[in-house]
Amino acid sequence: MKRMTIFLCAALAVLIVMPCAVALCVELAAEKDNGGNSVLMLSSDRLGTYGRLLVDYGQASDIVGSNVSLQQGTVDWYHKYLEENGGAEDDNDKENSGASVKNIEVKVYFHKEDIVRKVDLEEYLAGVVLGEMMISFEEEALKAQAIAARSYTLYMMEQGEGASHKDGAVICTDHTHCQTWKDPAELYNAYPDEQAEKYYEKLMRVIDDTKGKILMYEGKVVQAYYFDNSGGFTESYDSVWGGENLDYTQSIPCMGEADKDNFCTLDYFSAEEFLERFKKANENVDATAETVFSTIKILSRTESNRIDEMSVGGVVFKGTAMRSILGLKSTNVIFRELDDGRILTVTFGYGHGVGMSQWGAQAMAERGSTAEEILKYYYKGVEIVNLYEL
Repeated sequence: MKRMTIFLCAALAVLIVMPCAVALCVELAAEKDNGGNSVLMLSSDRLGTYGRLLVDYGQASDIVGSNVSLQQGTVDWYHKYLEENGGAEDDNDKENSGASVKNIEVKVYFHKEDIVRKVDLEEYLAGVVLGEMMISFEEEALKAQAIAARSYTLYMMEQGEGASHKDGAVICTDHTHCQTWKDPAELYNAYPDEQAEKYYEKLMRVIDDTKGKILMYEGKVVQAYYFDNSGGFTESYDSVWGGENLDYTQSIPCMGEADKDNFCTLDYFSAEEFLERFKKANENVDATAETVFSTIKILSRTESNRIDEMSVGGVVFKGTAMRSILGLKSTNVIFRELDDGRILTVTFGYGHGVGMSQWGAQAMAERGSTAEEILKYYYKGVEIVNLYEL
């Protein structure tokens, strides 16, 4: 049985990865036919914390400064922020940056300590990068994470203080709600001093090299969502949360994830437990332990193969609800009944699937892609702008 299960997981992984690879080959051939340039050479849910594809996008400049043509939105917000918070800190800031720079502070709810503090944006982001990615990752992947996290944080700041966090905080450190955060000083508790110092310097270098860089789309800061592993394809915003789609979040293939953490996960449920979980979610589920598997019906899947809607015992559930009920890592799930009556779930990927895959970013960085190339692959049509030059 164990050998059969391993074989099943491997076979299913091939079924997911091979179409993805074929799709990329077709795209690569098309790009070479049209322009002669390769596009791809072959991909918060948090990764974890400590240690554990080459892309060519042409000659266009990746980084734009104050001369970029922007619509109103983030520009107005930032200028208003400067006016309300006193403008430039000092003449050295102006001289060094070439622009009027005011260090931005973000109001953060630290959920474990149950306190709200104002923290310098760049200092806060160092803790986010450390919490959201493994510090042993390639620096370009970490830089992509820093820019995405800075963009998401700024987006949250633009929304203003609200009721979703304590004392009007705009963001929190709970990864199930916002972004994970870890104190960089914890590196010295996790590693010998010499190794900790190297990791700390690496982290600070990532923040310094990306300072002020954010993603913008049509003049507004991007809601730069990210997640652990796509399981083959990313997901569009509307497929997960409904409403109007964000044009820069599309379902795209992610290569290089299959040998990474959380690409494929097996979970086992007794028929009784499976039924009990769904009945707890909706008492109208009409099934017994003997019949519950036969009542599972996948009604629709999204473009990325994640479950959109399914029914159990005649009751319809959204895929996101199913994930929560069973405690699975994503909604890209296949159900199988085993000989002993247990129900097997084979789950591909980890996270909501919208935006940047963290393991996909690492795979691209391992193949030589820069942070800018990684970000422009996952967020379509965006510009990378220096916030302090707006």
